[in-house]
Amino acid sequence: MPMSATEHFGTNKDLTANKEYCCYCFDDGQFTEELTLDEMMDRYAELAESYCVQAEREFNREEVYKKIRQSFPLLKRWRVSRLEVAYFASGCFWGTEYHFAKAHGVISTSVGFMGGHIDHPSYQQVCTKTTGHLETVEVVFDPQQTTYESLLKLFFETHDFCQTDGQGPDIGPQYLSCVFFLSPEQKEIAEKHIDILREKGYHIATKVAPAVPFWKAEQYHQQYYEHKGEQPYCHIYRKIF
Repeated sequence: MPMSATEHFGTNKDLTANKEYCCYCFDDGQFTEELTLDEMMDRYAELAESYCVQAEREFNREEVYKKIRQSFPLLKRWRVSRLEVAYFASGCFWGTEYHFAKAHGVISTSVGFMGGHIDHPSYQQVCTKTTGHLETVEVVFDPQQTTYESLLKLFFETHDFCQTDGQGPDIGPQYLSCVFFLSPEQKEIAEKHIDILREKGYHIATKVAPAVPFWKAEQYHQQYYEHKGEQPYCHIYRKIF
């Protein structure tokens, strides 16, 4: 499984603030460039320093070297990939994450909350329907393997984007459909596909809104269906585009 810079240099919130993820991926079966430990440390440290400068974080070269030495026995090949992030709300985040986690080119997923008016909301608080948050999935993906457009299509094809009061049997404002965009390009792609769906005769309930802080949900919600060995009850894939 690839190892990302989020595990070494910051939280999702730190990286999201930069609208971009700098990620250092290692995959024994996919990449071909062989590096010695010294070469890896030098390149990793140079890129990590650049990231820390952009993120206004303190850079400690010795700490970087220490982490690489700890990880090196597991790392055979490497590459550096500038990853991208997308945020989608389509009802219960368990089901939303289920489909994105299986999608080609997706590096990682996390479920949480976005769009509300309090910081660090708990699941119980959001369930009161008073915080303004939507259950949201953060999708980190490699643009060399997939595209934002492909993920957006999957978003629409795995939920009822016409339902106005929630998703399936899950009723409430936290279950509404929304695309949270991180850039003008993401907004444009989302609005373009909504127009396509309208031309197909759909009455779209999905909102398009700028991304705001993403608050990760409690650990027991993460990869829920994977751990349970079950499938979503209302997020069913259907081909539309």
